[in-house]
Amino acid sequence: HACLLMSRRERIVRTLVRGSEAIPLPQLSPEGFTHTWRCFVEGVNNEDITGWVSQVTFTLDPSFAEPVRVIRAPPFEITERGWGEFDIGITVHFVEPKEKAREFFHPLKLRHVRARNSRGAGGNIKYCVYEDMEFTNITPRLRAAFDSNPQTTDRPQLPGQTDFLEIPSVAEKESLDVLDAAQRQVRQHINQVLASYQRTVAECDALKKELAELEENQPSPFTNVTFKAYGKSKNTTN
Repeated sequence: HACLLMSRRERIVRTLVRGSEAIPLPQLSPEGFTHTWRCFVEGVNNEDITGWVSQVTFTLDPSFAEPVRVIRAPPFEITERGWGEFDIGITVHFVEPKEKAREFFHPLKLRHVRARNSRGAGGNIKYCVYEDMEFTNITPRLRAAFDSNPQTTDRPQLPGQTDFLEIPSVAEKESLDVLDAAQRQVRQHINQVLASYQRTVAECDALKKELAELEENQPSPFTNVTFKAYGKSKNTTN
């Protein structure tokens, strides 16, 4: 029982690298694409991870054909073309089916802070991040996988650990201009409706006041009216 308890308390940390690399196209494609890019998951120092990682699922923006891509063999990466930046969903599955898959989001970077145009600063844009994953209640199968694939403790500086600037492409800028113009029109319309509402409220208040004055100065329509009740006449005036 003591050995079982110690096994359950065992803790192992494994590290992966998630990253993306964007390559500016020499010119805008007919579809309006500005870059080719890839998104990947790999081992630290490019170590082999197939001993404990079974597959990686990449989830792209719904605008892509087949936005969910499942990669079951190395290299665990996908390649695409596009013009916009977005977060790519990454799900890492393990050789031990009982181990819960780990989910991450990787921000696709297309434009560096030093970029002077919509296609970057004349070079590849690579952005990578370390992901530390903690494993507890380790099964014999996962333990064997880890023992067979030891991991280095060396963690070099990853590329892309600098600031990035989102510079809109021509298509993005046109869309932003259209959106800005629409927002101005909406604000203008709201102000017009508000002014009209305020005028209507003022007119209603004036009419209510005038009606109240008329009712106060006008005699009751029932004055000097004779009613017959139970066969007898009764005058409402004294």
